[in-house]
Amino acid sequence: MKALIPLMIAVLATTLAIPLNATDGLIARWALDEANGSVVVDSSGNGFEGTAYGAQPAPSPLNGARSFEEPAFVGIPDAFSVPAQIAALDQGSISIWFRIDEVLPVSTLLPILYLGNNDISPNDEAIVIELGHGAVGGTALYFTYYLHGSTPLCFDTIFNLEVGVWHHFVVTVGPDFNTAYLNGQELTGRDYNAGGPGDRYFFSDVPNPQVLWLGKGYAKELPELRYHDGLIDEASIYSRALTAQEVETLWILGAPPTTIFQRGDINSDGVFDLADPIGVLDHLFGTGGIACESAADSNDDGTLDLSDAIHALGSLFGFGPEPSAPFPDCGAELTPDTLSCSDPGC
Repeated sequence: MKALIPLMIAVLATTLAIPLNATDGLIARWALDEANGSVVVDSSGNGFEGTAYGAQPAPSPLNGARSFEEPAFVGIPDAFSVPAQIAALDQGSISIWFRIDEVLPVSTLLPILYLGNNDISPNDEAIVIELGHGAVGGTALYFTYYLHGSTPLCFDTIFNLEVGVWHHFVVTVGPDFNTAYLNGQELTGRDYNAGGPGDRYFFSDVPNPQVLWLGKGYAKELPELRYHDGLIDEASIYSRALTAQEVETLWILGAPPTTIFQRGDINSDGVFDLADPIGVLDHLFGTGGIACESAADSNDDGTLDLSDAIHALGSLFGFGPEPSAPFPDCGAELTPDTLSCSDPGC
């Protein structure tokens, strides 16, 4: 899919009359979809290859990603340097896909991208995209500029992001503004803990840039390195601020496909009948398998257990509610969970 992204963007831009050029101002793009090895390819053509340190290839809806868990990270181009052309950018955009896999019930900080010095507080000099910001169990998304222990700019989503779900984040910095987008929509309600939307801070404002990392970073007042826990994919850097329409187009093109299924129809025969709760019982008691766990979750509580068989039987015999949406027609999961669906039958 990623190999076709430039062509797909051009076609979609023409169809929607969106003035998007996928390579206009593109400085680097790390697809992170290498099947093996430690080399992380820069598909922009500018030669900013990276090195994966323990970040293993992993499947993703975007044709492959890298998996991050302490001490795994990617260095651009390696663990102890940063390309001068990237460090010199005084405005631009960062586009990146990521997934959070686990949040421990302690002080949380999950770095996604870090450009700065290789030192700990109070000598922080860095641009950071991270989650949590040191909050206990927090997953709010932050863009922060640290300078000598101070914080000239910091904003966040306010709300926590879901664990186990893919997100697309774009931050843009122009001559006299900054803004950000999550899953194709501008974060108009973002909260500024420091600075404001009229401030321009980008990579060139970091006075001593020593490293560019994905999945690893420092942060103010935290005395040790922190690491991402999850997946990172399709990281791109532009030398210009992408427009809202361009960001939306990138989201549409890269959005993970949605599984369409019918709740209750666990055998994928297109009919909700007695065979379906019997199939749930067979699975629970070890005598059968289920190809679409989401369909078997009749009460949509995110777990597959005896209550789902009881819920389905109640509906079939008229003493309980129907299976939760999507039902009786095929549709998408409205309440994300960890259940799988390899054969939805829709």
